[in-house]
Parts: sequence; C-alpha cells; structure tokens
Amino acid sequence: FTLGVAGDSGSGKTTFTQGVRSIFGDDLVSTITLDDYHSLDRAGRTEQGITALDPRANRIEHLEQDLIRLKQGVSIEKPVYNHATGTFDPPVLFNPKKILILEGLHTLFTPTLRKNLDFTLFVDPAQQVKYDWKIRRDMAKRGYSREAVMKKITEREPDYERYIAPQKEFADAVIGIDYS
Repeated sequence: FTLGVAGDSGSGKTTFTQGVRSIFGDDLVSTITLDDYHSLDRAGRTEQGITALDPRANRIEHLEQDLIRLKQGVSIEKPVYNHATGTFDPPVLFNPKKILILEGLHTLFTPTLRKNLDFTLFVDPAQQVKYDWKIRRDMAKRGYSREAVMKKITEREPDYERYIAPQKEFADAVIGIDYS
C-alpha cells in the first residue's frame, strides 16, 4: 500500500508520517523522503539561483522509476540527502515494506507519481503555523538563524505557489492545521 504525503517545507509532513509509523510499526512501514531525490546540493541550488521547491532541483524521473520498482516489491539503491551538510551521502539499499510512504515537496507533482500512490494527502497548515514550525525546526535542527529562515521563507514563497500549492487539487484529503 502506497501513501503519498505532500506539502510545503515545514508543514508537518514528516511529523504526520512518523505518526503513521508509530501506529503500524517499523516492521510494516517504510518511508522515502523526497529530499533524497534533490538533483543539486545546497551549494548547487544557491549557485543556480533555484530553490528545492523548483522541480528542476529534483530528480523526479528517478523517483518515479524507483516508486514503480518498489511497488513491484523490488529493492532499490536510494539516494541520500544530508540536511546537516547540505550534500549527498552514498546511496543505501532500500527494501519496500507492506506500507510505503512517500513524503515531500513533489509527491503529487506528476501523473506517474499520482498513478502509483494508493492514497494521497496534502498537509496544509495555516501560513503562520507553517512559518512558526519551519523557524523552530530550521533553527533547532539545521542551525539557521531566525533571520536566515525568514529570508528563505520569503525567497521560496513564489515557488511554493507555483509548484507545491497546486498539488492540493490532486490529494485525496487535505489536512488543515490552524491555531485555535
């Protein structure tokens, strides 16, 4: 069974998928984080002036091929993106389990991806919630200053509107989160 979870950076995709893993357990659930399919490391994206939200900064065709193989029960050599260094680590052998979760920015971006997902979600917190979460995560886990995170949020917003937000229309369910 394949579950696709899409949404913006810092929207809660990983937190949601960790919840699914905690319910069903690691013996049944395997997860692919689409950041591993970046085509450019952090320096390369900066050099080319594009964000990770831009499909050109990602190997979506490679992801499509890997998803098809995984649905067939075939193991893959999965790329690994290291957020701490902003570079790529060596690929790892990845074995599909009964439940495969794809989570990332471009999970619902192409017809091939959507066709190979059994159920799809778009995590869509209110803008202030998303910004608060992203600031906290990027400062605590990635070592960025608040100012650096806010600058990135501002720079990425046009790409979010152009490439990520339209994926909502393809989701089987949209999860909205707000302060209330």
